[in-house]
Amino acid sequence: MELHIEISNHIITNKTKIVHDWLEMIKSQTPIVVEMMSLDDIKKRSNDILQSLASGLKDSSEFNLSPFESLRINLKDFSRQLSLMNITPTETTLVIFMVKDVLSPSFGEFFKSNPDKHIASLNLLNRIVDRMGILTFENFVNTRETIIKEQAQAILDMSTPVVKVWSKIILLPLVGGLDSTRAKQMMESLLSSIENNQAKVAILDISGIPVIDTLVARHLFTTIAAVKLMGAECIVTGISAKISQTIVHLGLDLSGITTCSTFADGLQLALTSTGQSIN
Repeated sequence: MELHIEISNHIITNKTKIVHDWLEMIKSQTPIVVEMMSLDDIKKRSNDILQSLASGLKDSSEFNLSPFESLRINLKDFSRQLSLMNITPTETTLVIFMVKDVLSPSFGEFFKSNPDKHIASLNLLNRIVDRMGILTFENFVNTRETIIKEQAQAILDMSTPVVKVWSKIILLPLVGGLDSTRAKQMMESLLSSIENNQAKVAILDISGIPVIDTLVARHLFTTIAAVKLMGAECIVTGISAKISQTIVHLGLDLSGITTCSTFADGLQLALTSTGQSIN
């Protein structure tokens, strides 16, 4: 019988004890995992991983081949769960590497009459579990990167909120710096809102922008041009004395852009432009 099949049979036969020993090791070496997950959940995850490990070993000794697909899926799910619980990648990978510490004594007893097989079994175990640990770590990092990207997108969405302030009038208040990524998001949000609300006037309030430079000005001009292409009027409000001086110093031409010093003035102008009034 091939070695990997013998190991598979041994794991299946002794799975209850192996899971028990693994849980005890998790509780003693990574208590945070037990604090964040229930013992029943950890036990189920451990059972699934060991079962899929044994199933893979029954047909192959190569981790990348199809017999280990179920194991790879279980490891990815387990890693994602721990990542979402803010357990560190070190602790997550350590839980998987514990499989070596749990199975090594068991293999020593099982192959005690055949030292060569014992050594070969440990080599195979180390190779497989090392790949399990690497996969777990990589998936943990990928999960965290996905979460960070989603959070960054959420923050970006919140940083460019388009508000309907009146019938046919929308407002985009800009706060903070304006880089290319945020400018693209700003334009997409504004144009979508014009279409969805059938707006005729879009007010861009820039009172929250600390500095106007050529890059910011270019983004604003591009956005204003896009608004006009959609048949809407654009009013820029919140131009402070400091910003106006900077615009003059940069030699920027705002002659074709409607501007107001305050949002209140801009709203009044927008109401007049759309034939509305505040009663």
